[in-house]
Amino acid sequence: MKIKLRIPSISCQGCVKRIENLLKGIKGVENFKVELSTKTAVIEGEFEKNEIFERLKEIGYPPEEVDY
Repeated sequence: MKIKLRIPSISCQGCVKRIENLLKGIKGVENFKVELSTKTAVIEGEFEKNEIFERLKEIGYPPEEVDY
């Protein structure tokens, strides 16, 4: 699975690091790229999409799915 998320609340490199650290700890996430300039994250692997959404909301970065 590969999803692209828009995360409007990303505002600095610290936000990017927080999101990257969260994604590293989610079972099934194999690859990801979080970009400050576009406020997006592309995530690949065999994971539960709902878990990604819930965990990001919990740390203050509610995502919106974007069509690829």
